Amino acid sequence: MAVHWDVFLPAVIFAHALGAVLLLYSLEKVSGLVSKSWKRLTGPCINGGRTNDADQLARNSDSASVEVARGAPLELEAAAQKARITSSWRRGCDCTDGCYCTNRWTQKGKASEAATKVAKHLLVKYPAELTWYNVACHVLDQKTLKMKQVLFPTCGSAYPGECLAILGPSGAGKSTALDILSLRKTSGKITGEVLMNGRPLGVQFKRNSAYVAQEDCFVPTMSAVETLNFTATLTLPKSVTVEERNDRIEEVLRIMGLYRSRDTQVGGALPGGILVRGLSGGEKRRLNIACALISSPSILFLDEPTTGLDSFAALNVMEHMSNLAGLGHTVIASIHQPRSAIWEMFDKCVVLSEGHTLYFGAPTRALDWFSGTLGYTYNQARDGSISDWLMDLVSVGFGKPKDWAGRSMIYVSDVQKAAAAFAQDMKENSMEDGFGGSSPRRGGKQAGKPVSAKVGSPLGPNGQQAKGAGRIDMGKAGSIACLEELEEAGKKKQMAEWSSDRYAASWWTQFVVLLRRAMLGQLRNPTDTTSRLFLSTWVGVLAGLAFYNLSDGPESVSKRLALLFFILLLFELLPFCYMSFYVADRRFFAADVSNDLYHPSAYYISAVIAGIPFVIINSLCGCLVAYGLAGLRLTVHSLLINLVVTALQSMISIQLQVFCVWLTPNQDLAYVLATGYVAASILLSGFYLRINDMKLGFMKGLSYLSYTKYAMEAVSSLELNGVIYPRCDSYAQGAALAGSGAGAGAALAPGQHVPPGVSAQALSAVQAQGASPPAQSWSPQSWSPPAQNWQPSPQTWWQSPPSSSATWTPASFGRRLLAGGGEAPDSQVVQIASGGLTPHCNTTGDDLLDFWGYHLSVGTCIGILMCFYVAFHVGSYLALSKLYKQKR
Repeated sequence: MAVHWDVFLPAVIFAHALGAVLLLYSLEKVSGLVSKSWKRLTGPCINGGRTNDADQLARNSDSASVEVARGAPLELEAAAQKARITSSWRRGCDCTDGCYCTNRWTQKGKASEAATKVAKHLLVKYPAELTWYNVACHVLDQKTLKMKQVLFPTCGSAYPGECLAILGPSGAGKSTALDILSLRKTSGKITGEVLMNGRPLGVQFKRNSAYVAQEDCFVPTMSAVETLNFTATLTLPKSVTVEERNDRIEEVLRIMGLYRSRDTQVGGALPGGILVRGLSGGEKRRLNIACALISSPSILFLDEPTTGLDSFAALNVMEHMSNLAGLGHTVIASIHQPRSAIWEMFDKCVVLSEGHTLYFGAPTRALDWFSGTLGYTYNQARDGSISDWLMDLVSVGFGKPKDWAGRSMIYVSDVQKAAAAFAQDMKENSMEDGFGGSSPRRGGKQAGKPVSAKVGSPLGPNGQQAKGAGRIDMGKAGSIACLEELEEAGKKKQMAEWSSDRYAASWWTQFVVLLRRAMLGQLRNPTDTTSRLFLSTWVGVLAGLAFYNLSDGPESVSKRLALLFFILLLFELLPFCYMSFYVADRRFFAADVSNDLYHPSAYYISAVIAGIPFVIINSLCGCLVAYGLAGLRLTVHSLLINLVVTALQSMISIQLQVFCVWLTPNQDLAYVLATGYVAASILLSGFYLRINDMKLGFMKGLSYLSYTKYAMEAVSSLELNGVIYPRCDSYAQGAALAGSGAGAGAALAPGQHVPPGVSAQALSAVQAQGASPPAQSWSPQSWSPPAQNWQPSPQTWWQSPPSSSATWTPASFGRRLLAGGGEAPDSQVVQIASGGLTPHCNTTGDDLLDFWGYHLSVGTCIGILMCFYVAFHVGSYLALSKLYKQKR
């Protein structure tokens, strides 16, 4: 067959045109290359070098926006300060036990108009307090394989309008305590009780709390406003309209000082290694907090929000948190080594060391406790700020000079003594009257109705443990009230705006939002869709050039099968170049499910649908260019089904890697697992070694697990099924083939004639038996079969050796048949020495398929490949669901 230019040219033009468009789009989104190049070409000035009035007006407008963005935090601070002065929070309902009443906490005074005007969407609608009693945690020690206690029983409380700091050195248990309070701890044995508004944590807690992780996890190619819109769509109640959602996004951007960076990409390292310039470290941290604030949570948890930031950026972030607390939020943050200005922003603090609680109360009274009661001396000139001194004081993980004895804790026993002294003091004094501390934002002690000891403090008025404290074993996942219990307890006074479902958004909304994010992530990454398309096309072109213009004769069968196998191999190995993309998706999923943003099925289906079009396009372009240049069988049926099989095999290979990524904890193990399976699948495909030629039975059984085997069988059937190779018109054709090193029975081009001495009748008689005669002095009457039990068939006449020949070999016998008993070079022995790889005259494609052991129909092969695809999908989703449960 000739080269199919009508197949090759459209495929290569389409691939390069689409690839160029995708490349320009991704480069523009990543670096603004297109717009910058256009500005350089057109020039910065027009109208004879004078600036256009419209450009000047736009610049003035941008400057005004910048000023507004800069002034927003100052307005928020002023509004929050006024809110602290004019209003404090007090109990508003008459419930004696815990409740979810909307008026459980009310403002003592009327909310300031400035605060309502500046941050109307950030004002807390349902203020809530958080109390915890005897919370402790045991985890499995990987070295000793025994349970180890990492957090000893601790008690505390945080009220609306307060900022609470969990302070301590590295390994003190800060993150463990914060994860337990936020209901994110999933490993180990947790005991104690955590209550919101006096009720066990449940659906309402998830709806009215937000967690800001220490590590920012955003899609680098999405802008700040797109990231906020993604979070807002998934977290806001269904009753919020699109206009209200957009207003809230704009307000949060302005309040957090991100308005001028609203269209700036988040930035970071893309999967594939490209670094995208975007927001600074402080802006990313504020964006992370903004995503948590978009739903106006009552309780806000922050895991070391200042870690990794410079002193000014850390101060800026904590100023925003302090201002938000002034608007009614309950802010709880773990913090490491705060500076003096940040230390003074907190209303309460918990000091931890080695898992023990050494202090809980107002930061202003911490010095009195550690210096006055415990006797550790403090010298400002020597020790610096109080927060720095506390960190040095309670750190026992490093060796300290001996002269520090008496003014610092040196051993773990010192920490245990200090913890015991604080626990004893808690028994003697109530939290509110003792070291619970009064909140300046609540105007000292709570005004209005008195708060019961159970809600107001972990200890009762007489220093005894509050009723119900520690009565619930939280188990592995924490204490969560069942949905039915919560609904029954608060049918009349629940926060009705929130639905009782686990997720704020519907499944369809989750799917649409996740599909859009997945598409943007792929289209805006130059190393993703564009590089895959170009690589598939160029390797396909290279393969087509290597097998350029294959002939129609049977001597090209092995080459055609080799090309088909290489195309399948190409799309089976290329996904290994992009495993980092699947690992990055797992990171985003793990971060999102920790906040219960969406159902795992919505994420999984959207990720699959977003990737399928690009996989199909890459497979089609790479296959068509090789198909056209090599001149493979060109019929509508064979071409279309070949493309279907190639695309399906490519999707199976990708899904195999996705399954390995979700199944293993890291990329290295996923790579090893996927490589092992793919190598075995290729080896057992039946191309390098026929399945029937394997001597071990269990190896033949393992071949059924090779999806490459069924893909190769399908494309081979499409190429060879029903093909009838032409008979030799003369024996001279066979002789000419033997002299040229071609197949013994391959068809020759027209124009070659029968040599003298050989009649057409004799040739026809031999052809009727399917055999090719020797080249010299041969007649049908003088030739006899080489074996006694020989049957004239195209597949067996050359396989049986002479009955009496001590020195017989396949090669010598092949030369005898081809050269009439004369010696010939080994290159002429193509039929017997190759084991039937090159067919002879009168062979059909069905005979070759039977020789290779390909007996299944194309439809059956496609059905089996679909089973492989579905099986890998089921395995991937089960692994994903397991990770989802662990993160929850």
